[in-house]
Amino acid sequence: FKITYNQDKILKLFQKVEKTLKKIKLIDKNTSENNSYLTVLKFLNKLIKPLRKKFITKNQFEFNFSSFEEIDLPTDLSLKIDAILEILHNSKIFPNTAKNIVLISVINLLQSKNLTEQDFHLKELILENETKSTDIKTIDIELKQKFENKKKFLGQVFTPIPCVNNMLDEVDYKGLNIVEKYVLEPSFGDGNFLSVIVERYIKACEIKEYSKKQIEKSLNKYIYGVELDSAVYEITKIRLNSILKEYELKPINWDNLYNINTMDFNPKIKFNFILGNPPYVSSKNLDNKSKEIIESYPMLTRASDLYVYFYVKCNELLAKNGKLIFITPNRFLKLPSLSKFRNWLKEENLIKKIENFQDFQIFPDATVNTAILYLEKNKADSNFTYIDKNTTRIIDCRDLGTNRWILTSDIDSSFISSLGNKPFKIEQLKDIKGLCSIQTALNNFFIGDIIEYKGNGVVIFKNDFGEFEIEENILSKTFKSSKLQYKEDRRLIFPFNFENNKYSAITEKELANKFPKAYKMFLFCKKDLIKRKVNSSWFSYSSKNINNDFKLAFKHNMNFKKGFECEIITDSSIKVYGGFHFASNDLTKLERLKQIFESEDFYKYSKIVGKDLSSTFNTLLLKDIKSYKVDFQFD
Repeated sequence: FKITYNQDKILKLFQKVEKTLKKIKLIDKNTSENNSYLTVLKFLNKLIKPLRKKFITKNQFEFNFSSFEEIDLPTDLSLKIDAILEILHNSKIFPNTAKNIVLISVINLLQSKNLTEQDFHLKELILENETKSTDIKTIDIELKQKFENKKKFLGQVFTPIPCVNNMLDEVDYKGLNIVEKYVLEPSFGDGNFLSVIVERYIKACEIKEYSKKQIEKSLNKYIYGVELDSAVYEITKIRLNSILKEYELKPINWDNLYNINTMDFNPKIKFNFILGNPPYVSSKNLDNKSKEIIESYPMLTRASDLYVYFYVKCNELLAKNGKLIFITPNRFLKLPSLSKFRNWLKEENLIKKIENFQDFQIFPDATVNTAILYLEKNKADSNFTYIDKNTTRIIDCRDLGTNRWILTSDIDSSFISSLGNKPFKIEQLKDIKGLCSIQTALNNFFIGDIIEYKGNGVVIFKNDFGEFEIEENILSKTFKSSKLQYKEDRRLIFPFNFENNKYSAITEKELANKFPKAYKMFLFCKKDLIKRKVNSSWFSYSSKNINNDFKLAFKHNMNFKKGFECEIITDSSIKVYGGFHFASNDLTKLERLKQIFESEDFYKYSKIVGKDLSSTFNTLLLKDIKSYKVDFQFD
């Protein structure tokens, strides 16, 4: 895994682990006490080896475990593997994304030393019987990939503790106010929210002089959570019970932590507080059943991402005057497909505060622009607070529209409103078409370079799959719109005919007869081609937006220093791929459009409505560009 700590910090952290491990009394039925310790030590040594290579030479970095062998161990105490897991999971040695891998690795090593099945019961839950290897390096590589794939599928992005504390403070989940109040974390992941919630709850109960038994009972009654991933579900329960142990409380069953899909969670009670970090799953990665459930809500559509559903679902679970706070992608502020969701927030007068982080990355291992949205039922007034890196404003939600919300300043909002008064959108201009460029779904096959002309219409074509002798007539000059990039020898494999003023894909029989050399190349790469999800033959791609017009290509990622960059392509035979472009058979109209895109007003518009990628870049949707309004119409 990726280690980000410097040498001194690593040494101090391992010394801390050494000191903690000295307190463990690990005994099993098949090995002596010292051998049990040595099992743990061998595991830690395996972790240290890559650190030695990364930071300093072996001679400079020595870590002495010999003291463990001299410890006089009591023979009447027995501690299960969970104790080691708790120490490793709660330590700060490992980045958050690597913690599951660490836990699984120690379980596998301990298993290899003949510990009983009950002592490593977590292995089955985490591995799901998928990993068979007993080699620690192989296990780490396999599990890291599985964990990352699972994170992507489940939308898991775990929340840093400082962010958790700030969010709990914001909704006033602190002090005596929280005792005997129902709280829910609807997708609790690795337990960062629940850990802070539990600790705050225990401290509040102690101030109220609850007995230990009363505290345990109260925790089990008032703290709720839901988590779909069985691996992190089990680890979180261990983590929470380790917190109870610190306060000399007994472990509890956590009867109200559910290992289910939040869509299936329908409790009988209502919650005073709902907090968390819902899964960041795009609508395109949801199954049909989930899409149908989401679409059943009038303020959502099949195009709504999963985190948006969590706002609506959890609002239903709030008690009167209940408070909800989530950190999620900030796309809900501007995305056109979420206009009904924004209107629902406005009409229900739910918004208490929005903190928009824009391009600042809260999560070190995820590149997503986020915002904290704080909702409250039965608010006294219609005002809410909006904060970003440049602005703190009080906004009346009644002044919000249903289109994208421009909250950064009154000046920006007024500017967007003034554009709205102009009569024509760019997409309404005559003889102008805004198009997605060619999408092959396998550019490293269809895009390549001519590296040799063999004569008789035959060339050597090189792509990522190799070098192939093929017919030159199946190739087209090409231009990459997203980078405004043209290369003299760059070509696009173009298996199309032009008839009746439009392009259509050739048949496989035509391909084999007319381009036999190219057909052999297609057959050689067929197994990769058939994996694509395209509405075309296995050897082709969609002809929907292919044309012989003049084209205006542009970078949809805008550099604030350079402005909106675009380029006119006058050679109508050049085919454009990657990104978007405008097309017209009238070159003067594209030249006028280019002037608009290079104007100061369009630059300002792009900065306001675009999605921030960094402090110097943002990106625009084609729909945003086509929606830009102008005060003229072409003849």
